[in-house]
Amino acid sequence: MAAVGELRVARGLPDDWSRVAGGASGTARPHWISLDSDRFPGPLLSFTFSGIPGDEVALCGTVIETAPANRRIDPFAVLSGAAVGDGLGSAGLHPWNGRSAEAAYPAGLIMFPRYESFPVGPGAGSRQALRRMVDALVEWGAGAGLRTLSFLYLTREAEPLVRVLGEKGFTVMPLTSSWELPVEWDDLSGYLARLPRKRRSVVRREMRELTARGIDVGERELSACAPRLAALRCGLVEKYGGTADFEREMSRLRRVESLFGADDITVVAAQREQEVVGFTLLLRDGGVWTAYLTGADQSAGTARLAYFATSYYWPAERAPRLGIRLIAYGPGSGQAKRLRGCRAGELRAAGLWLGEGER
Repeated sequence: MAAVGELRVARGLPDDWSRVAGGASGTARPHWISLDSDRFPGPLLSFTFSGIPGDEVALCGTVIETAPANRRIDPFAVLSGAAVGDGLGSAGLHPWNGRSAEAAYPAGLIMFPRYESFPVGPGAGSRQALRRMVDALVEWGAGAGLRTLSFLYLTREAEPLVRVLGEKGFTVMPLTSSWELPVEWDDLSGYLARLPRKRRSVVRREMRELTARGIDVGERELSACAPRLAALRCGLVEKYGGTADFEREMSRLRRVESLFGADDITVVAAQREQEVVGFTLLLRDGGVWTAYLTGADQSAGTARLAYFATSYYWPAERAPRLGIRLIAYGPGSGQAKRLRGCRAGELRAAGLWLGEGER
């Protein structure tokens, strides 16, 4: 079905992105998109559909020519079940299982670089506008020679879009959970009081153990410790089977400094004799803190405790004083997050085969 209206596909963000996106959440704002745009193996693309005046809808994504090394952004790996080992699609519904991976590419992928996907713009909640947008995307994809079109990490804000995708023949599946911690206390004691009694005892024991090992937790200036943070990131990447790249990690930290104001950057560091042995980098957007990066010295024997202290306990204590109402942690490490009071939000995936070849 031909779409009624115009779809603009642009490399990067158009000049009017901020106007169209309006009051969308942080992930959809230009500085957040720019921060992680190198996550895609292909160019960052923006899709803006204009149908009825004042009913614009916009999304971001990319075109992937061949299966990427990062299975978390590999549509075929996600929808076929090959990414279950990465914690994606473990609920068991894998609509592309048994199909040819080679036949799935080139593939259109719709998502923001920060592992979220939802429409923005005045028409983001309009089923009529979303139907036209999806029709236009399918038409564009087929015309561009794409074999598949997929949406990954669809959030609760994308619920109207998810319903439309189902209507349009996309197969929708549970993907994973994204975790967040609503700040509903005034101090650390209040945070602990919200945890079950046994968990409170565990937290207090972990904090005592850090102190006994000569480790204190506090705030550091990013510029003063960036090389050390990059080195700790490399260690974490290697721990999980990735290829460490010190310069890439440094480049990411430089982008943080260039895109966020100093008051919106918080480095929570676990330190022993002034050396950082673990950290969490928090980025502020209004009343929301996002736990953006974490890392720890994997040889120090304190990596686990440093992660808990810098990602959860220190932020939980400081957040109320700073007017933070929510700490966003994103997907992954669900058990650790749940045990520390976080709540889960379902993320979903949706995919459609466009080509007529092997499926």
